[in-house]
Amino acid sequence: MFREGLAVLDGWEGKPRAEADEHKWQERLNDLVKYRAAGNDWPRHKATIIGHEHDLGIWLHAQRYKARRGELDPAKQQARDEAVPGWRMGRRRGRKQQADAAYA
Repeated sequence: MFREGLAVLDGWEGKPRAEADEHKWQERLNDLVKYRAAGNDWPRHKATIIGHEHDLGIWLHAQRYKARRGELDPAKQQARDEAVPGWRMGRRRGRKQQADAAYA
């Protein structure tokens, strides 16, 4: 009875949480692309980092964790690979190399 009444509403049987999660994932990927395009290194996720970098770092850390466990959606993995190549490796350990080698 309730189904029949609700059937007049578009998308009432949809899964709003799944749709919201998908939207959030796309948003994070787009944010990461912009972050890297601005010349930033890979975002960090450690507790001492705050703000947008931290949020992106947590998301990227979770993506890497899922990749190691084989839990990534293949379509999402391909989208990530194309949008931000090298996302699995992240930062290099050690000190950053100086842009100007004159001090070497």
